[in-house]
Amino acid sequence: MFNMIWLIVFSIILIGMAIYIYCQNKYLKHIEKSNVYIDTLINNLPVGLYFRDLKGKILLANKAFSKIAGISYDQLQENNIYGLLSDEYIKSMVQEDLLVAKTKNSIAEQKEIDIAGNKHFYRVLKLPMLNQFNQVIGYAVFLDNIDKEREDSSSKESFVATLTHDLKTPTNAQLSSLNMLLNGFFGKLSDEQKQIISLTKESCQYMSDLIATILDTYNYESGQIGLNYEEFDIVALISELCANSNITSNSANQKIIFKKDCDKCVVNADKLQIKRVIVNLLSNAITYGYPEYPIYVVLENQNDNINLYVENKSKQIPESELKTIFDKFKKTKFSYFNKTGTGLGLYLAKYVIKMHKGEIYAKSFENGTCIFGFRIPKSMICESVQFPKNVVSK
Repeated sequence: MFNMIWLIVFSIILIGMAIYIYCQNKYLKHIEKSNVYIDTLINNLPVGLYFRDLKGKILLANKAFSKIAGISYDQLQENNIYGLLSDEYIKSMVQEDLLVAKTKNSIAEQKEIDIAGNKHFYRVLKLPMLNQFNQVIGYAVFLDNIDKEREDSSSKESFVATLTHDLKTPTNAQLSSLNMLLNGFFGKLSDEQKQIISLTKESCQYMSDLIATILDTYNYESGQIGLNYEEFDIVALISELCANSNITSNSANQKIIFKKDCDKCVVNADKLQIKRVIVNLLSNAITYGYPEYPIYVVLENQNDNINLYVENKSKQIPESELKTIFDKFKKTKFSYFNKTGTGLGLYLAKYVIKMHKGEIYAKSFENGTCIFGFRIPKSMICESVQFPKNVVSK
């Protein structure tokens, strides 16, 4: 239903432009008959629509917007939009106007708006209206009420939070108990007993990580996780992660080697989220890489960007698989990727890098060299960034 609505919205944009010109040109009265059909179409749209000039005067609006504003359709015409909005939203709208006027591109977002004293959540689409000289002379604004969607989303959030809590609590309790057993809290264990308990602990840890990954995926997609920018030395961070990962990789004799072209590299990014991406790439290299072969973590300082990749030896990944390897729930017919429970690790990594305005990539060669890496700007404007709902990255 939503897609149909916005399909209608986009299809009438050109019609809206024609209406604006008509309203401003007294010499076009001979097309009044055609305008009746246009008015019928606009007034039967299920979303609010209004056209306004640069000073906020409403040039044309439909009946759906009249209901949103709480003003009769006749009174709404020639009214000023600034008189209907709260001061807080007017400031936000002015900033939007400046951006649209500068880029001449549309803006689509979800927000709570106070119109004529009534607060509701809307999906907002704002488009520039251009004259024959490609100058912005006004704006077309579409408002789609999403209160019901947000209520449904809130219910889902409550369900997911409750479910993951109910799953995490017993899993964490199991891990604590198994750690106590391995540490000899209840008495000395034989080597065979330690081995069985260690395997059980690994299984519980896998379940705990799986629950966390599913919850993180939901939080990212619902826009609940933003970026907290800070300046930090990424060389120091990678050194720490490599040292910790060397302990994990010892069982397969995979030595992790950090190669860098600088001793210090300060970046402005979300340290926690970048850390989880690097940990994910390292974990994949350890899990799917051939034993006895070293794993290289390479950092390249490239002017305004940094390029970081993890290189190991493993079975070659076909090009067709590489194109979709970062997709959600992606699994391949190759055994080394079937080990991933949900296929969400790389998907989340792509999300984080995309939030940082960067690029994530994967390469695989016939000689067994496999590379997973990302490239991000070293400096970003400190702001809260969130994923659009139901975003699909390509």
